[in-house]
Amino acid sequence: RQMCIETAGTAAWTFFNISQYILGIQPTLDGLKVDPCIPHTLSGFTVTRRFRGAVYHITVDNAAGVQHGIKAVTVDGKAISGNVLPLAAAGAEVTVQVTRVNPTFSAFSYYSPFCDQSRRADPCTAALVYNENILTA
Repeated sequence: RQMCIETAGTAAWTFFNISQYILGIQPTLDGLKVDPCIPHTLSGFTVTRRFRGAVYHITVDNAAGVQHGIKAVTVDGKAISGNVLPLAAAGAEVTVQVTRVNPTFSAFSYYSPFCDQSRRADPCTAALVYNENILTA
């Protein structure tokens, strides 16, 4: 069999990049870190993520129309400080609500070469814009 070197692992890396860097759902030792970098035109999204035996239902509200920055995070209706979701017991279902705000006012904002706030052309999410209907469905 002959394998095309250009496409080896492409689907896996695309999923990895979208889930961890565009949608910003990143596993850490302390829990799931939520730090989305999405187009300012995307009003939000919902993700269901299994992590260490628990199921997290994460809703990101981007009514502010920003690419990066978090105003508030609630886990099962309780506000938490920071953007790392606490670990839940195996088998638990966790509801998470993330509200976005302009990163100028966010404690979680930082400069990222993948998400440049100074440019409204959304350089970090060209592929996501193409698939925007899939993510919001």
